[in-house]
Amino acid sequence: MSVDRQPTPAASTAAPLPDNRYELGEQVAQGAFFTTYRGRDTRTGRPVAIKILRPEYGAETAFQERLVREANAARALQHPGIAPVYEAWRERGTVVIVTEFVRGINLKERIQRVAPFPLRVAIDITIAVAEALAYAASAGYGHGDLRPENIIVTPEGHVKLTDFGVGVALAESARIQMSALPRSAYYLSPEVAQGRAPDSHSDTYALGIILFEMLAGSVPYQGDSPLAVAAKHLHDPPPSLRRRDPSVPVAVDGICLKAMQKMPAERYANPGAMLADLRAVREALIYRRSLNWSPMPAPPPAPAPAPAARAAPPSAGPVAPVPPPRYFSRAPAVVDEDEGPSWKLLAMGLVGIFAVIVFAFVFAQFILRPVPERQIPSVVDKPVAEAISVLQQEKFKPRTEEQWNDRFAERTVYSQDPGPGSVAKEGSEVTLYVSKGSRPIPVPGVEGIPLRRAQSRLRDARLTTGEIIEEFSETVPKSEVIMQNPPAGLEVAPATRVDLTVSKGPEPIEEPSDVELNAVAPGERPPVPPEEPTGDLPTQEFDVHLREVPHEFQNTVFGDSVLVRITVTDEDGTEHEEYRNVHSPGDEVRARVSGRGHKGKITFRVYVDEQLYNEQRR
Repeated sequence: MSVDRQPTPAASTAAPLPDNRYELGEQVAQGAFFTTYRGRDTRTGRPVAIKILRPEYGAETAFQERLVREANAARALQHPGIAPVYEAWRERGTVVIVTEFVRGINLKERIQRVAPFPLRVAIDITIAVAEALAYAASAGYGHGDLRPENIIVTPEGHVKLTDFGVGVALAESARIQMSALPRSAYYLSPEVAQGRAPDSHSDTYALGIILFEMLAGSVPYQGDSPLAVAAKHLHDPPPSLRRRDPSVPVAVDGICLKAMQKMPAERYANPGAMLADLRAVREALIYRRSLNWSPMPAPPPAPAPAPAARAAPPSAGPVAPVPPPRYFSRAPAVVDEDEGPSWKLLAMGLVGIFAVIVFAFVFAQFILRPVPERQIPSVVDKPVAEAISVLQQEKFKPRTEEQWNDRFAERTVYSQDPGPGSVAKEGSEVTLYVSKGSRPIPVPGVEGIPLRRAQSRLRDARLTTGEIIEEFSETVPKSEVIMQNPPAGLEVAPATRVDLTVSKGPEPIEEPSDVELNAVAPGERPPVPPEEPTGDLPTQEFDVHLREVPHEFQNTVFGDSVLVRITVTDEDGTEHEEYRNVHSPGDEVRARVSGRGHKGKITFRVYVDEQLYNEQRR
């Protein structure tokens, strides 16, 4: 079966594909939204994972379009901890997403099998996930649906995140969100449960829960229904790992608690901040340092009890009520006309005259006084923070403008206005032109062209050739580029390394060996003689067929004939001769031999004229 794409507006960001670009293989997973198949890219020959949206979401047009946009946007993420998205498109009312095929099992299955994890294993997995999330956050991306089901652990121990962009696309449909709730409720941050869009803070929250689950063997919040679990995320305080397992270090318990705080502002500022604490834990485990610290602030001391109110003295009689203050009106003062001007009015007049004199003096000294002038210092080629500090010390007002510049490093001042040495008044504005670094360069497409031309094209684009990997290919001619990383069109910094996978041509077909070695089925074996050695190792029998005794092994000991010997080395290292006879060149040799050991542990050697002619392990 093959998957071919008809270009649609939703898939406009992906390059057009020829028909039958992908071959669809066996189904490998069934998720809440996608059925995942193993596939093959017919152009490059590489294995891929093909994810097809389940048919019950065929009517969710807005969700499908958003899903395609987010998946294609995630193609920009190039990190060893993130399974790359090759492309995504809509086809006949569904969505197809093609990604790297990652061998292994998801973290949820691993937790169900072996949790609680050893502390070092849980920390290493969490660090790998945090590194990928920190990279994505620095590029402006969040995962949005971080669950153990979306974390794959390969047989070699590598950790890969999958399904970037799906969590953001869920916001397009309330029905889709409810469909996802049974699986996502256990890792749902409070703000997302209240309807906010997921971001790096919600990813940090989910990562704290995953670390908790790996060490405790269960999630921190459980309930009779997904809605009940979501309610606990909103209202219940985060539980302590140390209450479930006192052997968990204080630092690890504090990392989980900080990541699972209800308010985003009280969590880690970003995955990178959480990553720093996780690396500190790993270093402490390696060098056996103390883990009695915690990223959580110490609780404030309890307030001191208020002093008891002093008892009022007994009243000697009824107390006259005190009239309330009059805030909004005042009765006019009664002036006796016969008294003449009041001495208070005279004093107020003198104070007013004095205030006017003081104000005039201050105005003359500080307002009308000419502003001193200063020479503007040179801050070109300085870091912008240092340049601002220098200008402020000289009593100027710096203003910054950022622009691309190939000659100056990022965040460095490459020009200023007014220029160095100019004279200006104190408080004048000085504009600093700050470098944003070199302008990003779009990676040219070099797939399908010879390696030398690809390297020349990369040099012309001010990029460098990175690692060159050679692979066999049935479709791409020898020495031509099969695949590049980063992909074509992605904007990168100058001198970025571009890794190339180059074709070695079709894989050569091995010539069959002159010696055939076939195991004898149990029903075909003759009765075991009584003298056959016994033991814990099983005995296996094989038919050895030497099609033709080679002519080049002739000597004078046997005239025109040569000696043919067959030896067997058992799994325990015991070597014994199973066949010995003289043959003429060109003879066909058949012999039945036996050895003791398990499959792949018995070694057979054929000697012609005492020279090793063939060796096999079966």
